[in-house]
Amino acid sequence: MNQKQLFDKIQRIQQQLMQGLIEREQTIKLAFLATLSGEHILLIGPPGTGKSMVARRIHLMFKETPYFERLLTRFSVPEELFGPLSIKALEQDQYTRLTQGYLPQASIAFLDEIFKANSAILNALLTLLNEREFDNGIIREKSPLLSVVGASNELPESEELSALFDRFLFRQYVAPVSRQGFKQLLTLKNNDQDLKVEQLSLEEVQFIQNNANHIELSAEVVNFLVELRKWCHENQIQVSDRRWRKIVHMLKVSAFTNGQSTVSIWDCWLVQHCIWEKPEQVELVAEMYEQYCGKAIINTQNLRHITDVLEKEVSKVKIQQGDYSVDTELKLPSEFDDELLKKAIKLTDITLLEINANFNEDFEAKIIRWNAKVGELVFKNQVLCLFEVNHKMYEVYPSKDGTLSCIFKDIGDNFKSGDILGLSIDIKRDDSNKNQIRDNIISKLDKAFNTNISNWSSSYRNSIYESVLAFVRHTFLKYPFFTEDKLVYAIVKTYQQVGNTYTNDNKSNFDYTIAFKNLEESILQPKERSKDEEINSDSKLWLKQKIYEIDKHLSNIQLVKTQLLKNINELKCYGSNHAWVSIDLIIPAKLALKENLDDIKNVEKRLNVINSMYQVYLG
Repeated sequence: MNQKQLFDKIQRIQQQLMQGLIEREQTIKLAFLATLSGEHILLIGPPGTGKSMVARRIHLMFKETPYFERLLTRFSVPEELFGPLSIKALEQDQYTRLTQGYLPQASIAFLDEIFKANSAILNALLTLLNEREFDNGIIREKSPLLSVVGASNELPESEELSALFDRFLFRQYVAPVSRQGFKQLLTLKNNDQDLKVEQLSLEEVQFIQNNANHIELSAEVVNFLVELRKWCHENQIQVSDRRWRKIVHMLKVSAFTNGQSTVSIWDCWLVQHCIWEKPEQVELVAEMYEQYCGKAIINTQNLRHITDVLEKEVSKVKIQQGDYSVDTELKLPSEFDDELLKKAIKLTDITLLEINANFNEDFEAKIIRWNAKVGELVFKNQVLCLFEVNHKMYEVYPSKDGTLSCIFKDIGDNFKSGDILGLSIDIKRDDSNKNQIRDNIISKLDKAFNTNISNWSSSYRNSIYESVLAFVRHTFLKYPFFTEDKLVYAIVKTYQQVGNTYTNDNKSNFDYTIAFKNLEESILQPKERSKDEEINSDSKLWLKQKIYEIDKHLSNIQLVKTQLLKNINELKCYGSNHAWVSIDLIIPAKLALKENLDDIKNVEKRLNVINSMYQVYLG
């Protein structure tokens, strides 16, 4: 079967089905896609909005297949849907129905006021809709049912109808024609009798469904669906596991019939019509989709914030030299100048973590207090920030231990749920390296205090080991480029300050938090130097760290640019018309992507300038 000819045929049928309809383009497309996916669609709306007409038009392309239509009431009996009982079968003590011409033998069906179905109808209807099987007496018969268009003036209220509601993958609210389209409606010619629609065979539908199974989901789509499931849970929207599986199959059919080899993030626009429980939730789901696309694909807001902070920081840089004159008596022995000690711990990765707050209130929130400053350590069990929403106080916790890098929302600033309040840095290291560093520091402490820890009792020795390792972890969480000699210096100073001795007794241990304070005081109380002075090692380490951070941002920008170009090319392939996605999304999306590509290139230029300045300072 020629795929291109089949896809062109689908496009032509779409246009034919929409002839003479006002503001029903998306409804026809969703009903058509539901049919190709082997799924059902539910149309909700007031009487007289064309719900039955949609079902009849879908049947126009399957004229050779049986069509069934019925209006249900509270008093409808099973015979109206499933056929009358067979008198001959009853004479032989068999309880079977004559299903010819009724729902079990139909390919396309329209059930109006479907939620009026009573319990006598409901169980058989559920099995028929989901399994495409009908229990006819003691025999379970296969049904050729391809798709059911259900209609109702209102949503179901009783819980016993929730299973029936879940059987319809697509849910579409059909509103009366708008004020803009009303004049067109008045002058519209009734040409349904003359409407000609190309025929689509059941073999072609089966071909589409079989080939759609080979379409892959992109990693971007998988991530979106994972985030969407989490969002639905937070917003108390119930989506069954069965529905998620059906959504994935529908997305694959959408991608295949649009000539794609994988499901893209743009196909996911259709998901908003599959998961809402109330019509007002459609806009919320659509908004979540648009926000996710903006966050996952462009993400320029964070980079602009970071670049603004870095530009302010580099404008205030004064190359500094530590003042150690007050600690001359604490100078370390000459053997501390060896190359092993001067080597910094190997850095394996730096990750920027977003600090945000999610809440279910409809009001804006206000920052009340930050419990940390930029550059300070933050811990996941520590209340980092307090904010108020609708006279209620909430707490924000970091997702991981790290260092507070940026604050975007200061005290008194307003924000919405999901906004980024700041950034923290998560530094990951080679754990095996920490033990080596600990042993290096212990050996230097032995020399400084003229002792040998290997001769100590195990309890005192283990206590020192634990303190040194805790000090190493604490220090390199915030200062990833410090060398070991700085840590040894701070430990020695701590011992001399508190009067403890590095010996095999109960005064052998030191408080690593005091050592960390000494470490910061020794390097963070600098004096200004003249421009012709040589940059000291502390300044170099700080500059190296800033250059490393900027390089990470530039690497992220390359990924973002690649993603932007990929999505721009995808939309170019779609032209101005995706087979199923609304044109109202595609054209603005093209413009937005191009604008954001220019934006990200501008941020890249600014970061390169900052990077060059730090390189010059470093020499």
